[in-house]
Formats: sequence, C-alpha cells, structure tokens
Amino acid sequence: MRLLSLFGPDEITREHFKVIIHEIRQGQFKIGKQNFSFIELPPANNHGLKFKFAKKIFAFTGDSDFHPEEINFLKDVDLAVIDSGHINDEEIIKLAVKTQAKNVVCSHLYQELDEKKLNRQAKAEGYKGKLFVGYDLMKFDF
Repeated sequence: MRLLSLFGPDEITREHFKVIIHEIRQGQFKIGKQNFSFIELPPANNHGLKFKFAKKIFAFTGDSDFHPEEINFLKDVDLAVIDSGHINDEEIIKLAVKTQAKNVVCSHLYQELDEKKLNRQAKAEGYKGKLFVGYDLMKFDF
C-alpha cells in the first residue's frame, strides 16, 4: 500500500507541505478523509492502529501479550499485522480463532514459525482465515 493511494495526490503533494507530529495513544484521528483508530495495549505501554481503506479494515499492533483488548481491537479485520515476538504458537492460534481476522501476519519474530503447521492447528480450532509468517516487503493484493 502506498501513501499516495491512501491519501490521494492532493493531500501529500501540496507546494507548502507542513509536517506536524502528534502522539496518539487512543481514540480516533483523521488525516484528510482517512480515519484512524488507536488503542493502548498492555502491558508495555504499546499501541495498536486500525483504519479502513478500499472497503477493507487493516490493523497493526505493537509489543504486547495476548489479552482481551487486543482481541477486541482485531475482531473481524481483513488484515491484522501482530507483534508475535512475545506470544507462543498456542497464543497466536487463540488470537486468530477469537478475532477471526481474515488474514493475520505474524511480525517481530524472535522465533521461527511454521506457517503450514500454524494454519493447520488454527483451522482445527475453528479459524476460518489465514495465518502468515511476515517478512520484509511482504505484499498483499486486495
């Protein structure tokens, strides 16, 4: 996904483009016509970001453990990129099953994950989507 397709050429190619940085911890924020939702995630004071684009819902989470706030934030999204560095395979599968996110990308990897095994186990637990092991420059076409 490219910034130009997200915001449109008029939003990022203005002659006098002024950059303003705001730290958003929770709630909503709007850039141009694009709305973003944020959530604070325990235990390490990290955050999640969610937005809708082209009729699809995307969500990203930072360093966190498996907990109800993250599950609610990721429920039924089309693409979730999760920090899976601090959770084990069982927790990744539980997260996928409980959220039913259509696609879950495991990022920030501290361990090797077996994508086929994760998907097989998740399907056996009732997950209807697909789990992916993330890698640099990964691309999804929707």
